[in-house]
Amino acid sequence: MMEKNRNSWVDIKAEDLLATKLRVKIINILARCKEINISGLVKKARSNHAEVMKQVEYFKKIGLVDEKYYGRIHIIRIKSNKLLGKILIDFFKMFKEP
Repeated sequence: MMEKNRNSWVDIKAEDLLATKLRVKIINILARCKEINISGLVKKARSNHAEVMKQVEYFKKIGLVDEKYYGRIHIIRIKSNKLLGKILIDFFKMFKEP
């Protein structure tokens, strides 16, 4: 478990957040699309459902994403009301789209 630092903004390591190419891709996609269903996220990330869901579960665990269910439709979005969410959205919007 990470030590709490009063001067840190978030309680996670950047290395963990951006540990894999897939995590970076997913954050980039979510930063550009306000909301996206899980199938669309899988397609845009060019990955498979199991791997994307594994990363989404990690993002849920650290409090980065919200999810909604409309029947069988599963919608994911970055929590833009959180500081980390705002920072990531602004960061990825500075670069051209993939």
